[in-house]
Amino acid sequence: MVDFFTVLMFVYNVSGAPMQMTGSIMFQTYQECSDAMTSDIFDMIYPDVRDTHIWCEQTDIISKTPHPQARPKARPENLAPNL
Repeated sequence: MVDFFTVLMFVYNVSGAPMQMTGSIMFQTYQECSDAMTSDIFDMIYPDVRDTHIWCEQTDIISKTPHPQARPKARPENLAPNL
């Protein structure tokens, strides 16, 4: 399965700031991003969830692909010529 880099985007308000703050974190898979999005860390940083928006955006950049497997070595009985 081909995996694509996924960006965790977050937007939050800071009391007294003239505009919203934004941030992003890059992950190798969508699943990693999703797991981070449900983490309790954001609850500690931004206690008021009404002022916080978090989502994952998948990119078009491939992060990993399946590698082809090496062929098994031939057994000695398979090396004999067919007659």
